[in-house]
Amino acid sequence: MSKYYTYKIENINHLIEIGTKLHPFWFRGHSKCFGNLHPWIFRETEQFKGSLSSGGSANHEFCYIEEYQRKVLMFADNIPEKRSIEWLFMMQHYGMPTRLLDWTENILVAAYF
Repeated sequence: MSKYYTYKIENINHLIEIGTKLHPFWFRGHSKCFGNLHPWIFRETEQFKGSLSSGGSANHEFCYIEEYQRKVLMFADNIPEKRSIEWLFMMQHYGMPTRLLDWTENILVAAYF
């Protein structure tokens, strides 16, 4: 079982000090403090009522992927292969619910989010 740590940052110098001590760990920034890390597709949200957390099935995830692929085909020049994980990366980047979580090795980037 992995451990996670929560720090309350007092100022930028405190942030840099923590980042230096914890290097080469990975960081995740979030605007709220919470106990468990859940990917967006498992969170309760008004925007995505069919998410897996609100009783949706794994089939909902495939529906999100298929819908995204269908809509992007009109606008994108370089399309990944149909079953490529790059689709999930693109979906995560543009705000669709996925199983992915954003992590960074740079504590300043995590603090931004």
